[in-house]
Amino acid sequence: MQRTLPLLAMMAGALCAAPAQATGSSLTSVSSSASLSWQTCSEIPGGIPAGIASRVQCATLSVPLDWHDAAAHPYIDVQVMRVRAGRPEGRKGAIFVNQGGPGVDNRQAFLGMVKSWQARSVDDALEGTRRRMVDNFDLVMVVPRWIGGALVRECSRIDEAAARRYFLEDQSDEHWQALDDSVKRFAESCSAHPQAATTTTEQHVRDMEKARILMGEPSLNFFGASYGTTVGALYASLFPHHVGRMVMDSAMNVSKPGHWQVIEAQGHRYRDLWRFATAPAAKDPARWNLGSDSRAIYAGLKAMPMILRAMWAQSLNLPEDVAAALKLASWYAAEPAGRRTRAVMLQHVSDYRFDANIHRDEPLRRSAERLAGKLPETAGDLSTVYYGADAATFAVHCNDSRWFARPDAIRAHFERTIRPDVVVSDGHDSLLALVCAHWTPNEGANRPSMEKLRLAPEFLVIQNRRDWFTPLGGVEDFLSAVPNARLVVVDDNRHVVMAGPANCATAAAGTFLTTGTLPAAPRNTCEEGQLTPHVPGRDEL
Repeated sequence: MQRTLPLLAMMAGALCAAPAQATGSSLTSVSSSASLSWQTCSEIPGGIPAGIASRVQCATLSVPLDWHDAAAHPYIDVQVMRVRAGRPEGRKGAIFVNQGGPGVDNRQAFLGMVKSWQARSVDDALEGTRRRMVDNFDLVMVVPRWIGGALVRECSRIDEAAARRYFLEDQSDEHWQALDDSVKRFAESCSAHPQAATTTTEQHVRDMEKARILMGEPSLNFFGASYGTTVGALYASLFPHHVGRMVMDSAMNVSKPGHWQVIEAQGHRYRDLWRFATAPAAKDPARWNLGSDSRAIYAGLKAMPMILRAMWAQSLNLPEDVAAALKLASWYAAEPAGRRTRAVMLQHVSDYRFDANIHRDEPLRRSAERLAGKLPETAGDLSTVYYGADAATFAVHCNDSRWFARPDAIRAHFERTIRPDVVVSDGHDSLLALVCAHWTPNEGANRPSMEKLRLAPEFLVIQNRRDWFTPLGGVEDFLSAVPNARLVVVDDNRHVVMAGPANCATAAAGTFLTTGTLPAAPRNTCEEGQLTPHVPGRDEL
């Protein structure tokens, strides 16, 4: 998995104002007689996988640098890539795909996904829908204009070492100033770049609409994952009458502007930690040996060194994860600083019996091995925690919302709240807020309009229950604003359902995209391979 800034990693104290609402109409007309010229692809990072190479084609899409004032700006070239339907005689249309980001070059991931789906058996009850997608539909990727562009090539990177020193080790004035100076240099120079202001979700969405028109597709079928769900939601609110079948996988809470997504995401992560991990552990003290007070268990996690909380924030999903983390933290604290390494902690795990019952010992041992494996090989090496992202990642986040928090307020919020109290944050949220505090705003960005999105045809959302990046609580908040959505929830902790094993959610997504058939109930869960209408409160503690 490529390292990138978590999609919801912003901070509660970095307040921003909502930009203008979506207008619902195209800003520049496109002649319906024009078309794309498809050619053999060249310069695809990593090459084209064998088995689908003969079906992969690319075209160049000419788009204005700024759709809001096309006449006053030059045109730029955007790449469109498609994998043609495997059974052209049965072709039923096209499905546009956005696998997330922003700032991540997903071209190789897109081709790998198609190859993987091509290998499925069409007769398999769960896997067959994915195979039918690649058999009967062209899969299309409009490459975001910022991938490999001048903004990424010419902007400097943030000093990651300065971020690690401040967030993980010492919140001294000296370390804060070094971090703030580095971020300020990056943000001010990068946001002044000629292409920085148009590095927004809206510009990409309008590029997609032009591609749809030139391809002659009467409507846009869409699969979006993670940040790709923001792309889908904005497209549907700008062009609700052009939406075909749309699936959102691991959706962001696009019903709220950026700062509210952040505030609520931290709250949802805390509730998930309590609901799925600390409270169940407290309800069975004999099993987990952590006592019967969930608040005391959380306090133990909160007392762990910041380096451990940063490395393990996304991995504390179940009671065994919490029990393993607290045991590892005790060994970590007892070791001299020079022996706090991956090998030493793994040896502790190997030597220790977590439970006399082998069946209860095994999940604890597996969890402890996973957590210990995240530690550095060399004591004191903080590089296992990544701080930073491509310039385009920051540009999209900062341009899509209005950020007003001052750097000193961001520092105060981290040192008063995040560092002493929050287990489920590693400082990335504060870093993004700091970048956006120094970024020159783009006043033209739009965010999805729920009023317009309600005009779109019914669509499907699939979600893993314990997803750290896009918490289920945020998805439920979003869906409460759009009655034309159906939801399928899987009891898993992965980010992106379709990237995992086949289940009834992946089958429901494939069925909808290939046939237009949605689950009958508005809310559903996957239970033993079957879709089951959700009963409120049934799966609550």
